[in-house]
Amino acid sequence: MLENDFQLRLVNAQFLKQLLGRKSDVKDAEWIATVLLKGLVRDSFVPDGNIQSLRQYGRRINEINEDLVHCQQRIDMILQRCNIRLSNYVSDVASKSYRKVVDALIKGETSSYELVKLIHRRTINSHGQSTIREALEGDVKQSDRDLLRQYTQMLDLYQLQKQQCVDSMIRKCRKLYPKTFSILFGIRGIKELSAAIIISEIGDNMKLFATAAALVSWAGLRPRNDESAGKIKSRKITHENKYLRKTLMECA
Repeated sequence: MLENDFQLRLVNAQFLKQLLGRKSDVKDAEWIATVLLKGLVRDSFVPDGNIQSLRQYGRRINEINEDLVHCQQRIDMILQRCNIRLSNYVSDVASKSYRKVVDALIKGETSSYELVKLIHRRTINSHGQSTIREALEGDVKQSDRDLLRQYTQMLDLYQLQKQQCVDSMIRKCRKLYPKTFSILFGIRGIKELSAAIIISEIGDNMKLFATAAALVSWAGLRPRNDESAGKIKSRKITHENKYLRKTLMECA
């Protein structure tokens, strides 16, 4: 709210602690102002308004992904309670075959001979038709169908909202950052959504980062240098920007 009237700076408290000098609560503000005037603190990266609005879409997509996983897990728990163990044989509970079986169960179909026809041929060839048919034999009550219908409706709603966020995010990137977006999208392994998330996290002005190593460290992809007396104690990466780190790992 104050960025139009003041020059705001976000500073990591760790940088202030490393500076020499003692400060009390009374003189805390005066001490920080003094070291700021002497140029002893470094600014942290603060994105502008356009980047922050893009981040809202990216954060929402991350929330929806978690909600989608939760809905899929609840659907599978309902099926397992009905003694249907299809998740043991399909590659993913979000697969088309799994969803077709759930939709058929909601409509009232309970015959394993009919349900097995909805399973992909590759899954049947891998495990055998009799095994899949036995996994589809269960006792599905009306209450189970009602809950399955509610969770599938939530699943469809989340998928719709996610697609809306993705479309808005990509459209805004193409409008505001066309050159940066095309460069990122042209890199092998980076799709449209990944390029939009990268822009939403670091922007398009690389002058804000002193070096490439500083950007890598800010993203949480730089291994720690925890070594003492020639003995390596840790080489783990940090936990800085989890959204950017996750996207870059998926692209890699």
